Amino acid sequence: MADKNPIERELSKLDEQWEDFVSADQAIFCWRIKSDEQQLSKTFVRLKEQFLDDSSDLFIGLHSDFLNEKDYSFEITEEMNQLLHEGFEQAIRDEQQNNETAINEFTWNVVDLSGYSHGHHALLDNCQRVLDAFGKFIDCLVLVIMPNQVAHLDSWLQWWRDTAEIHKSYDLWPEKLKLLVFEIDAAPHLSSVVDEYAEQFYCANSSSNMKQAIDAILENADDGSPGAKIRILINDMQYAVGEQNIKLLQQCSETALAIAIEQSFFEMAATVLMIRAAGYLNAQYFQQAVADYQQAQLFSLQGIDKEIPGCDKLLLQSQMLEGTAFFSADQYAEAAACYQKTADLAAQQNNTMIIMEAWRMSSFCFERNKQKDLAWEDALKALAAAKELSPEEQQASTLPFVGDALLRVSPNVESEQQITEEMIQLLGEDWLEKLQEVKAAC
Repeated sequence: MADKNPIERELSKLDEQWEDFVSADQAIFCWRIKSDEQQLSKTFVRLKEQFLDDSSDLFIGLHSDFLNEKDYSFEITEEMNQLLHEGFEQAIRDEQQNNETAINEFTWNVVDLSGYSHGHHALLDNCQRVLDAFGKFIDCLVLVIMPNQVAHLDSWLQWWRDTAEIHKSYDLWPEKLKLLVFEIDAAPHLSSVVDEYAEQFYCANSSSNMKQAIDAILENADDGSPGAKIRILINDMQYAVGEQNIKLLQQCSETALAIAIEQSFFEMAATVLMIRAAGYLNAQYFQQAVADYQQAQLFSLQGIDKEIPGCDKLLLQSQMLEGTAFFSADQYAEAAACYQKTADLAAQQNNTMIIMEAWRMSSFCFERNKQKDLAWEDALKALAAAKELSPEEQQASTLPFVGDALLRVSPNVESEQQITEEMIQLLGEDWLEKLQEVKAAC
């Protein structure tokens, strides 16, 4: 590993753990990672998906939302087939562009989902058909189960329980099929299922150390300058936030702030304060968080005066987060004022998404304070901003929550009917149903 960079060394550790799993008898790998290793795990999967020359396992990352246990297996079967088709088509194009002899188009007997009453049966049958077609080229077909969101935790656990039970009790599981799921080690939701089905699940904590890797990168880049020193301290601060180590966070932040102020690094001073405020917020030190966000705004303003790039965005973020700190402390009037101020600043910066979100949160604060008229006014402003977004942005935004708030605080039935019609026009007939699913996942 001596010739590898720090990130590559951590990926090599994951490779070794993967080989340990493959050599074991279990078919499902529950891989527990630290919160700061999520990006590393995604990188590991993306590299495996490329199926490079030194790889013998075919990885397929499946990201469909988990909405319920009944439909999920059908949905990831469709996603799997689509990804395989796209991958094989790209492989053919690559060989043709390189003036190589094009490989024959890979095909397999794709399952007809309408012929199955049970999604697991369809998924496993499809995997077997893929292996029948391509199994001689690979050691394992690996489905990486990593949904973008899980709507119902109980249903999610039941899906895994059903999966393990099928492997245990029925002769349906393809010999070369492996499943991989990542979990955050601080919140291992699958623990009960893993314990119940120990012969099906192989469970291990990640052996990687992202903090060590980032430290090494920063150490290699350390030229002795004040900026390099602050970057090292910021990395230590971020680690302290994740570990909820307030003492370390305070020590690093004070040193970093002193250097930033001495060097007039206003953007770094604001960044340091915002990271520390996030740590205070996580620890429920709300007033300390408010004070740091307010001070971050002062440094951001100084940076704007000096025309330092990025300080305008830092000002907007720190204003919005000051509102979050007040809201978390149940100081709704103060939070509303912050959100309104943020909406005005976002308008000056032409940031429509933040305009919508700030007015939405201001409305929510007034609703919490039982000021429905003011809540209605600000929710309407959020809706007006949302109408300026593209359809794609609307679908990915908190617009459904804006609509939900408007229905809660609407002054009369006519207004409620009008809002319902507008939301259907913007998001579709099922917008409220989807919102309830998201709420259930929170």
